[in-house]
Amino acid sequence: MFLDFDGHNFSGTAWGSGAAYSAKAFDLDGNPASFGVSERAAIAEIWHRVAEDYAAFDIDVTTEEPPSFDSYTGRVLITSRTDANGQAMPSSGGG
Repeated sequence: MFLDFDGHNFSGTAWGSGAAYSAKAFDLDGNPASFGVSERAAIAEIWHRVAEDYAAFDIDVTTEEPPSFDSYTGRVLITSRTDANGQAMPSSGGG
């Protein structure tokens, strides 16, 4: 399971009803170009909690993007409620 904090462009997914999105990077300090100290700490804590939840299932949780994705590799996109174009992200009220 790849926890994606640096944004991602996607389209044509059932999750997004086929629309195109430009998901923004995880950002707490108003500087989406880099991760500050508090953001890195938050990312580590989020990773720790998710990894702990999935440890019983022997699922590798990582923040390093895998070289390829297949039916056994999932992307979890951590982003804001709107994309870079101001469009609401799919399931933007979920959490």
